[in-house]
Amino acid sequence: MASVSGYVYAIGSNAIYVNLFATSDAKIDVSGNNIALVQKTDYPWDGNIKLKVNPEQEAKFEMAIRIPGWVQNQAVPSGLYHFLNPANENYTIRVNGKTVKYKLINGYATLEKSWKAGDEIEINFPMEVQKVVASDSVLNNRNKMAFQRGPVVYCFEDKDNQNESVFDKCVDTQVIVTANYNEQLLGGIVTLQMNGHKQVAEQKTEDFTLTAIPYYVWNNRGTASMKIWTPYSVEATTLKEENPLLKKAQMQASTGWVSGLQDGFDPKNSSDVDKSYFYWWLREGTEEWIEYRFDEIVEISQASVYWVKMNHYDVNYDAPEHWKLMYQNTKNEWVPVDNNNFYELQLDQYNTVNFIPVKTKAIRLYAKLKPEFSCGIHEWKIK
Repeated sequence: MASVSGYVYAIGSNAIYVNLFATSDAKIDVSGNNIALVQKTDYPWDGNIKLKVNPEQEAKFEMAIRIPGWVQNQAVPSGLYHFLNPANENYTIRVNGKTVKYKLINGYATLEKSWKAGDEIEINFPMEVQKVVASDSVLNNRNKMAFQRGPVVYCFEDKDNQNESVFDKCVDTQVIVTANYNEQLLGGIVTLQMNGHKQVAEQKTEDFTLTAIPYYVWNNRGTASMKIWTPYSVEATTLKEENPLLKKAQMQASTGWVSGLQDGFDPKNSSDVDKSYFYWWLREGTEEWIEYRFDEIVEISQASVYWVKMNHYDVNYDAPEHWKLMYQNTKNEWVPVDNNNFYELQLDQYNTVNFIPVKTKAIRLYAKLKPEFSCGIHEWKIK
């Protein structure tokens, strides 16, 4: 962050490049002429930018202003993501209140004139809310869209949506989105509001008003669920399953930390990492464990495990070589369950083990990891 000020402007051959938009003062030497620049803006919440150009001596040089890709209806430079509905309004550039001609060179609007003290450039970028969709090659983003306003990408956090799960919510592609500035929220941000739907059962929805916040401010109000990509069809939403037994459980693992093990979301396949999941990070070829522990004795007779399959830059994940279940008896000894079927290792499905009911305060899953592979679990259900 300390270096950001050094990126706002750059100097070329008899030219000043305006790279970033932020209220600021700067002094720049161009061919021996000291030029003071004063920029005023509420960007990225507002697309209006005013830039005073004050050279010590009147001189002819270029002012090159960066025109962001999103202003030109370009989500990213490639075809991987695009805006669903291109913006209707064009950006404008004025000098001293008058529209001027410019050349767009390598993404910069280049203005060449004889500049004198007091000249003012005014740029207006349209700040329409854009709906971003991905190429079909991005499997996890099919039938989903994201929201962007100006350069800011938005997300949905449960804190702004009645503290409910955000994963069973969807919106229509033609939804009307309103933007409002909230000075009191998270340091002052623009939020987005829209009417959507909440899935309450298979193929059944209720109306639900959704609020989105800038992605950069999420996770500042305690533990929360969050998503950027929101479905525009009910088929792409995910109902949360409530398991009364697991609500009472505390989790422990050989890694010393646990998350994503029983959040109630069934994955679509072993590679579906759209929701949180548990993994033994950077463990390969070792025997690891994870357990559910209860304050009171509970009866358990079934366990179902859904393995993660994923190639990651630091380690690859696959089902283990083998696994087993053990429970803690009244002597606090770990003993195996008396299972009626094999410990399966299938991907893209739950691997369910039925066993003679046990009464216990703790049940533990042991897994022997494959050499050169780590292991992860989408969900571990017990009954």
